[in-house]
Amino acid sequence: MLARLSRSLIPAAKCAVSLSSALESLCQPTASIPGSCRSDPGAVYSGLVAPCLKATTSILVSSTSSSPSFRAVSVGFHDHPNLVIPDYFTGLGYILSVQAHGSQTLLQRIKLLALYAKICKLSAPLVQSRPPTTVQTLWVNSPHVADTRVVLGSSLAWLKVRSHFQMARAVRAGILRDLWAGALIDPTPMQVCFPNPEGGLFGTCWGDCAEAISISACWKLVASGVPLRTLAVNVAAMNAVDLVTGLSACDVILASTSLREMVGELLRANAFRPMCKNCEHLRESIAANIVDCATSDFWLELGLVTAPTSHSLLPHVCDDVFERTSSGKRISCAV
Repeated sequence: MLARLSRSLIPAAKCAVSLSSALESLCQPTASIPGSCRSDPGAVYSGLVAPCLKATTSILVSSTSSSPSFRAVSVGFHDHPNLVIPDYFTGLGYILSVQAHGSQTLLQRIKLLALYAKICKLSAPLVQSRPPTTVQTLWVNSPHVADTRVVLGSSLAWLKVRSHFQMARAVRAGILRDLWAGALIDPTPMQVCFPNPEGGLFGTCWGDCAEAISISACWKLVASGVPLRTLAVNVAAMNAVDLVTGLSACDVILASTSLREMVGELLRANAFRPMCKNCEHLRESIAANIVDCATSDFWLELGLVTAPTSHSLLPHVCDDVFERTSSGKRISCAV
């Protein structure tokens, strides 16, 4: 699956026509995930992704009337029967999510996330947008629940037209409010921690981050307390090219066959992005059993990282590369 997606999308992602054609082929009924609503991927492609590529915008806004109207596509996405897909990058994540079916290893999930980060970066100029700051994946991690679905989501990419950005964020915030109105508070935990009298836009309000899509897409699992795992990475860090090797973290991860090597690359690129205070508040308020894989505890448990005082077997990669998580812990590559 990953090899097929990579071969199809990476070469096409620099040209709107080629990317549109590649995505259209993925959304054909015969290419969709078995058992899914076969019309939904096509609806996201034809109703949002293709028009965004044609109009060179990441958010569709109709200005035929006196007041602009926001255009989005609603589809059945995993547990959610009518989830709103409001922008190009979310639509791209949806299309990639429904391609991933069957049992997947952690290595394969990280590769899929890296592919998403790379396609977001490559295709951002095609929709005249900055790429999202972060991309995230959510999946089930319970031996008692045979659910192999994944969700890919992105933070909301900034638009020069501020009102359009606000419209898209309001839609994403509405998705959360419909399910967990009591958990959303004003001011948000991020606004309390980092007050900005001029009004901040990034990481402050509900709807900016990918949790609006990922947690809502699996809301039944969340509500029933099924153990879930999530991992978010920084798109710019994932796509920064190493001047020595000429490769980005995405390139290395997509070519890797070793989970240890992947973790080392993510550390070296400083790509891990732990949950912000808004996400942590939402998780605690709705009693969600979601483990953040961008923190040290997860990788320590797997034996893939150690305390920074330990000597690393990969000194040229990791001796002086640590990730400071939201809990203040620092980690390095494991011995």
